[in-house]
Amino acid sequence: MTQEYHKPFIVRFTRNEVAPKPNELVLSDKYQPDLMKSLVSALNAGDYDYVAVTFDQSLQNLKQCHMAMNLVNKAATERKMPVINRQNKKLFITNPKIFSKISKKFVADDDTVRQRFEAYTKDQWEARRHNVLSTMHQLHPLSNKTDDYSTNQFAKLTNPKRGLEAKDLREFFTYPAGKVIIPGIYNDDFVGMFGVNATTYDMKFFNGETPINEPVLSYKHKGYGGYVIPMKTQHNLFGRPQVGTDTNTFNTKLSVKHVSGYSLNKNEYQIKDDSSANGVRYTFKNTDGVDMNLRLIDVKDEVEAYFQDNTGKFVFPVGKDLTDVLKSRGYDIHPNIKSISLANSAKYSWIGAGDMCGSDKLAQQLHPADAGFVYARPPKEGHGSTVIVVEGALKGRIVGKYITTHDKNGKSIASEIVPEENGIIIAQVAGTNGKAAKSVRRIAETCKIDNVILAFDADGRTNRNVAIGINDAESLLNDLNCGTLAWSPDLKGMDDMLLAVHNGQATVEDCQLHVGKAAELFPVESALPPGSVDLDGNMSFDTWKDEYRADLKRTQDARAEVLKDTAPVDLNAGVDISKHVAETPVEVPITEQKQAEPEQTLLFDPTVLAAAAESKQSIEPVVPEPTHTSKIASAPEPPSGLQSVSEPSNEILVSKLNKLTPEQFQQVLLFVEELGSDHLEP
Repeated sequence: MTQEYHKPFIVRFTRNEVAPKPNELVLSDKYQPDLMKSLVSALNAGDYDYVAVTFDQSLQNLKQCHMAMNLVNKAATERKMPVINRQNKKLFITNPKIFSKISKKFVADDDTVRQRFEAYTKDQWEARRHNVLSTMHQLHPLSNKTDDYSTNQFAKLTNPKRGLEAKDLREFFTYPAGKVIIPGIYNDDFVGMFGVNATTYDMKFFNGETPINEPVLSYKHKGYGGYVIPMKTQHNLFGRPQVGTDTNTFNTKLSVKHVSGYSLNKNEYQIKDDSSANGVRYTFKNTDGVDMNLRLIDVKDEVEAYFQDNTGKFVFPVGKDLTDVLKSRGYDIHPNIKSISLANSAKYSWIGAGDMCGSDKLAQQLHPADAGFVYARPPKEGHGSTVIVVEGALKGRIVGKYITTHDKNGKSIASEIVPEENGIIIAQVAGTNGKAAKSVRRIAETCKIDNVILAFDADGRTNRNVAIGINDAESLLNDLNCGTLAWSPDLKGMDDMLLAVHNGQATVEDCQLHVGKAAELFPVESALPPGSVDLDGNMSFDTWKDEYRADLKRTQDARAEVLKDTAPVDLNAGVDISKHVAETPVEVPITEQKQAEPEQTLLFDPTVLAAAAESKQSIEPVVPEPTHTSKIASAPEPPSGLQSVSEPSNEILVSKLNKLTPEQFQQVLLFVEELGSDHLEP
């Protein structure tokens, strides 16, 4: 039976001076310690059955708005009142947990998503994605605390082993997996956006007795939580990012190594079990052959793992070899098992398409895994750039920082492999395969490229899949004068090599650099196929592929069932794409990471509070359409050789910037970077 709600209490976020109506509370985006008390008083003042929240374009501090919304949700939830936010003619519930009994899965169909996508130009679509991610950057800065939901990401990234400093992390932020999305704060309804789990509700809302005939939805961020590693486009816009995952209860599983050096086939030691915190039970037995029912029950601070078995609970450090401890607890550990340790299921993760991108094929069209763009050195006048391709977003950032670092002999990796007059562009790609390599071509569309160098990990010598990927990538990019870089196998990744040079642990000569052809440097026939083994040592190369295909089919079948049973929903009604036509590519000003701020609420006009608390008049049915636009600043003009996407209003500035030499432009960028402080408004 459909649940109906007729009496709204309105919470309006705005910096403008607004005379509130009796059933309204007007909030700004400034600090106020007594907001929760005030909300409770206002909600108790009338016979309300739901809360309607709006945001307008005057708002600047979206982080404060988001924190205030947590209090709004809390106050309403305690009264079992839904909180709704209207965006693009759709109603979104921001406290969905208490309404799970009247909810069902929602998936946007391809026709609807394609219609939305085709309403944008390519530049508009990329600007839209950038605006969403820029807002997420503002709402969810890098975590520097540890609690049940977040880890000290800042400390992890600034670990000396990574070689990153606070100034290098200005574009990093937290990916809030599992958290509710408030579309009004983003000024976007997320139709066609990746990383969203969607739910629909059997609910009906009214303004008094006037029905609001719009779909009722809720969104959550899907995937693994962690820190977002930016993948920027040539125009300095956020592209589809990679996430460095947090080590937590839901993202950790035992990893078992065979004496052969291969991983043990997971089917040999684990089964799915929803009673475990990470959904897995481990099938190790004791010396009497009895299943010990080993489960992971918690992970604290990314350091301590809490297990339970038939004999009770015990704690063990994350990443350490657990074998001897299990033996001491009576486990019969097979002699072919070399080590047992707890590790992340996925160290790095790409945010999945989710429910609002249509089919997998369409999602790839909407948000292709394009190569990220890190500009490490400008070219000298009249010259082009060398593109160095590395696997992984974080690796690309580290390589971009240290590629020109000199060793004690005054040599650098850059000087050995790139002509002095060439610029250096680091391309972050999603893997060592042909598809990833193709994404590099987009850089060549806007930059003058002299050559491409593949710099994938040294394990291409031993891992056949990596070797195949390197050879295929080189073939696909052959027309861009593509070669392959090899170095000492003692230094696995290019980031490892550069940090060794930077720290004085190796010289450039020690790195044994050689640029050549992949067929000679990484011959496929001499590398071993990857895979896992059973306890007897028999290889099972395709087990993971079978598991992946089975999981993929289950997902696709589930999506098909949802679409079959879902009544058509018009997700494109009332959509205004004009707000995505920016004068210039946009970017949120980013500052160095600081200590975590205490949880804060918002300031609002105290006279408004009194009016709302004292009034018990009848409700005037109004739920305004929010018009808020994310506060974003103009991004710098791309370096020499890159196309500008500036609008005519910036023609004078653009003409002046285009007259600069690359060296002059680099000085401008450095100056702008110095200005990026907390004291500047967007």
